[in-house]
Amino acid sequence: MSEMNELDGLAAAADGVDGQVAANAPQAVQAAQEEAMVMTMADTNGRAVAGVLEMAAPLIEPLYPSVAAVYTPDVCAQVGGALGPVLAKYGIDLGEWGGKYKEELTALFVCVPVALATVKAIKEDIAARTPAEPGEGGAQAGAAT
Repeated sequence: MSEMNELDGLAAAADGVDGQVAANAPQAVQAAQEEAMVMTMADTNGRAVAGVLEMAAPLIEPLYPSVAAVYTPDVCAQVGGALGPVLAKYGIDLGEWGGKYKEELTALFVCVPVALATVKAIKEDIAARTPAEPGEGGAQAGAAT
């Protein structure tokens, strides 16, 4: 008889544990899913930030040549890795931006280099037409800049 009481007690305890697991399972599953989603978003954001930096550095380089030495692929990856989780924390998903703003981003990365090259060419043309000051070594010095 004592064995039956022990078995009944174990069964009741198991039912209690099963009830607790069942009550907490949806919350635990949802929390795990949310955490996985945030981690995926953080990774996506990190890769997106690194990619944008890697594409932006050459765009700026014609005006600021030293930028290329600063924004190496390793630095871009480090910055992306640091900013990705922060953006995800605030619910910013850069993965969506690639889809929503694909055309705008493509236009930006095509047109900015052309615009910068145009500005540089115009500045060079203006400098070539500007007569050099007498103390600067004559017209040749003005044309070389």
